[in-house]
Amino acid sequence: MSISKEELSRLLKAALVKREKWDEVPELGVVYRSDTGVHRLAPWEFDRKVWGIGHPAQFLGYLGDHLLGESESQREAALGFLPAGSEPLGVYFRYEAYAASEDQADELRRRRLAGGSTPLLKDLAGRREFRSIQALTFDRVECAATQYREEPLSAPSEYSVLDGPVPDALLRIVTALTPASGDL
Repeated sequence: MSISKEELSRLLKAALVKREKWDEVPELGVVYRSDTGVHRLAPWEFDRKVWGIGHPAQFLGYLGDHLLGESESQREAALGFLPAGSEPLGVYFRYEAYAASEDQADELRRRRLAGGSTPLLKDLAGRREFRSIQALTFDRVECAATQYREEPLSAPSEYSVLDGPVPDALLRIVTALTPASGDL
């Protein structure tokens, strides 16, 4: 079984809308179908400290590489926290970050190309804070939703062209956890 892009989009948007506060630690979890057929998200439990080690996408990449090196039974055991009778469909990652305006991004790009220093996005005046949730399923359906801090909680926007370190790391995790072809 799988989940449609439309259903995955609804699930991700609902997950963002229910967030009531900001400045939360990232969350990695599993998209799954419950034994009653309802699609849900289940967070993986990690010590909060792992998110402070470096960029969160680095941890995701390390986890994906680690899982790829594990035996099939150990990879299956990694999903043992899901409720009995549920079917894992993929993984998701929710995080908060900063975005530069187009003008700021152009200036940062110019400085980098000239070999100059560039400030961290969090230190830029006028930066925009956002939270995003990205998901990738075992049959490679990808979807994401983003909400900017100054926007109403009910208005996350969807995008589906996933590029960068987070989607790359999710792909490694999904590749490691994808059930054998007969199990999908």
